Amino acid sequence: MKFVTEELWQALPNRREALIISSWPQTSLPRSTDLVKRFENLQVLTRAIRNAIAEYSVEPAKRITASIVGSEEVIQYISEEKEVLALLSKLDLDNIHFNDEVVLGFSSLLANINFNLLILAACYLIRLLVMLA
Repeated sequence: MKFVTEELWQALPNRREALIISSWPQTSLPRSTDLVKRFENLQVLTRAIRNAIAEYSVEPAKRITASIVGSEEVIQYISEEKEVLALLSKLDLDNIHFNDEVVLGFSSLLANINFNLLILAACYLIRLLVMLA
């Protein structure tokens, strides 16, 4: 009896050999390291928000307000994925704010700062908002 994956593989057009001995498919899609980095940054931001929510024991059903701090470039592409970020991080979609300046007593750090530090600043702001909510 064949496995389901083998059945599906054989149902595809132009498949002559078994899946288990086939070479890995080649793609002609372009690889953009910039897009991969953007996706990784979105993952890191989502994880940081989830960790802050868990750390402060926010009720699972509660949607929280978030202020995301970043450079103009980071804010631009993260804001394009605002709906995804809200869904994955349980944020209130109408109350996600993007800032290109660090607030609440921080000086302007964004000139030569890497994204991981921006995540820490964003996480700090989220923690403050969660504590004040």
